[in-house]
Amino acid sequence: MKLSGLGVLGTLLLLSGCSIFQKDDIPDPNVSNTASTNLKDVADAVYNELRQINAPAPVPRVNPESVHGCSTRLVSIDLDGDVMLLIDDMVKAKYCQVRVVGKKPPQDIVLSLHYKVKPLWTVLEDAGVQMGNLGSISVGENSVVFDFTPGVQK
Repeated sequence: MKLSGLGVLGTLLLLSGCSIFQKDDIPDPNVSNTASTNLKDVADAVYNELRQINAPAPVPRVNPESVHGCSTRLVSIDLDGDVMLLIDDMVKAKYCQVRVVGKKPPQDIVLSLHYKVKPLWTVLEDAGVQMGNLGSISVGENSVVFDFTPGVQK
């Protein structure tokens, strides 16, 4: 009897030791945490700003019948490099009078242009899209203007 009483007592002590309620330190996800809310807001703002900065420039739509002058000349170009290489090639080839307005940004504006026997205006249109917000290209009757003025590009 004493032995079975000790066995029951030992079992109860063992089981009562296992039944100690221990609270988890995991925070309740339903509780609003100011720091995490602020962090989420900042992350969303940064994400939206990066999307806006990296958004592609709108593709200009040019009516081919409205294009006249030097930009209608047929050209072949194979260029992977800085926009200044394109400007130098255009000056050497004497397609049009070339003007550069403003100072080129310190970072390279890398273009990838590969055309065979295409009008110059299509090449310049593609180059303008690839330049994005770092510069713009305006095509006139007898001249092409590369504009690197900060804040003017659209």
